Amino acid sequence: RWELPPDWLVWASYSLSKVSDDFGETTVPRTWDQRHALVAGLNWSRGRWGASLNSQWHTGWRRNELLLLPDSTLELAPRNLQAWRNYLSFDARGTWTRPLSSGGALQMYLEVDNVSSQFNPCCADDRIIDGAGGTGLSREITGWLPRIYLIGATWQLP
Repeated sequence: RWELPPDWLVWASYSLSKVSDDFGETTVPRTWDQRHALVAGLNWSRGRWGASLNSQWHTGWRRNELLLLPDSTLELAPRNLQAWRNYLSFDARGTWTRPLSSGGALQMYLEVDNVSSQFNPCCADDRIIDGAGGTGLSREITGWLPRIYLIGATWQLP
């Protein structure tokens, strides 16, 4: 964390981790294992006004893969062998604060999460389909948190 005079604050955090499950003689990465993660932010404030930009990045979470065998049955590939692509998000927030005569404050804010509208895949819906060419496997991939706009107010008590 660094405070840059007169109105700026910069911060960052990095983590290195490994999470796994033991199944007898087999050890596999846990579904939410993220080996590397970085969170960083920039904050500006002057008087009643403030603005911030935050970023999050981490390596892709683990995922399972389904295999369609020649006899049209499904088999689960070795647990969590695959990984989603790396996750990236930028969030921005603007605030205006008005001190209240009672000693508290009223804060109004506008926030945009996932400003760059990154598609961060998280989930797969697999289905067996029968067609003229035989049986196949259809996969629909969905993602985490699209761009979200938030407008709100916070009442801070004295």
